[in-house]
Amino acid sequence: MQVLDSHVHLDHIAVDHPERLRWMRDREYFPVSWAFCRQVESVSGIRGYLAQKAEIIRELNRHQLPCRFLAGIHPRNIVSGLRPESVRELVLPYLETPLCLGIGEIGLESADSQECEVLCAHLELFRETAELGLVCGIHTPRADKAARTRTTLDLLSGYRDLGSRIVVDHCMPETIAGVLAEGFRAGITLSPVKAGEAEVMEIIARHGERLSRIMINTDSGADFFEDLYNFSRSADVAPEIREQLVRANAVRFYGLENCA
Repeated sequence: MQVLDSHVHLDHIAVDHPERLRWMRDREYFPVSWAFCRQVESVSGIRGYLAQKAEIIRELNRHQLPCRFLAGIHPRNIVSGLRPESVRELVLPYLETPLCLGIGEIGLESADSQECEVLCAHLELFRETAELGLVCGIHTPRADKAARTRTTLDLLSGYRDLGSRIVVDHCMPETIAGVLAEGFRAGITLSPVKAGEAEVMEIIARHGERLSRIMINTDSGADFFEDLYNFSRSADVAPEIREQLVRANAVRFYGLENCA
């Protein structure tokens, strides 16, 4: 494993960019696939999506690419009929399977009451299954990012004891300090549509003492980004810092030392 992309959507990559599966394998690039359905209109649709995603990950491991996944209900996949009490039934079956590393992608998009209730239901399931040693991957949106990240952190405040196993993702320079101050891991999405290399370098300069709690990903899916791979080879960043951000921190977070 040369690079661990800590957040991608492999089910979409397999459909839209199947040639990238070999690209990743040839470069010893290990992806962790978070859950996001491109179009869903019902609770039964969420159930079907999660089952299909898990099967894709199993097939990739059998034949093409070592990888792992998280199971959860993305805030943009919350349908009108989804009740918080349904989260356990939908997600729990995957948490006890060997290729699943935890719960995700969950979080807030608009921060309305239903999203907050569904996020809290996921977090309660995370606590309930704490003995499994799983992790939890949290989404933060592009719109009104600082305020909605703050709302997310407020909801996470009751889970600080599990903070070493929670990553708050899509952090930017204006939000990462709060995430790190609360004791959580921080994810940075390095891509043309989220954080650029300049933002990553700013974060490195400001938070050098906390780099062990930061990991970089690409959130690749319908679009595939090589930014993380290119960063792993950049001469502009000290090798030991590159190693932390593109591989070592995520290996420890996910408990993948046996794969590294």
